[in-house]
This record gives sequence, C-alpha cells and structure tokens, in this order.
Amino acid sequence: MFNNQYYKNMVGYDMWVIDDNTCGLVGNAYGEKPKTRWVAHSKKHTKDGGPSFWIHENLVCPSLLNPKRTHWTEFDKKCVHEAEEGQQCKPDPPLGSNTGSRLQDEDDGDYH
Repeated sequence: MFNNQYYKNMVGYDMWVIDDNTCGLVGNAYGEKPKTRWVAHSKKHTKDGGPSFWIHENLVCPSLLNPKRTHWTEFDKKCVHEAEEGQQCKPDPPLGSNTGSRLQDEDDGDYH
C-alpha cells in the first residue's frame, strides 16, 4: 500500500520527530526540522534474504520533552549540556571532518 509517507520519502521530505504525549516537535541542534531518511535493512536469515524492514533515521537532538525518558546516556547528557547559546544540543561534525561542530548552514555529507 502506498501512502503519503512513501511519497514523502521518495522526494526526500524532512519530517519532525514527535517523542511525547503532547506532540512536541523535536528538531536538530538549531531547532529546525531535522534531516530525515528511510533506509531498507535486511537481516539475511532466510534463503530469500529476509526478514527485511525499514529504519527511519532522523538527525535530531535528544528529546527533552518526554517526561517518561528517565535514562540518559552520557553521550546524550554531554550533547545537551555542551550546546552553545541558541542551540538545543551540540551539532555533530560534518561527515569525515576532524573540525568542530557542524555550522547551521552546513550539510552533513551522510544525507546526500
């Protein structure tokens, strides 16, 4: 069955992440709509190569909105607490870069 999500994926439409009961939007380090992609993955446990399924990936900050999230990894804590003024979390560096964090208008090569 084809639906709107299928076509949004086909054209590379970025989508917000919703991670709480109040439908709060979780974005990237700058509070913008995050980069989104769907990736097909196959376990190759059967003769036909299956089971296969889709993984939904979003380039987002750890969600501060979900009150049920009681366990934070050290990486998540560091990501949020080291954010500069005006950022929700510390941006990832560009793919393959040894420099600092990604700038607001700098794409991550991982999504091309």
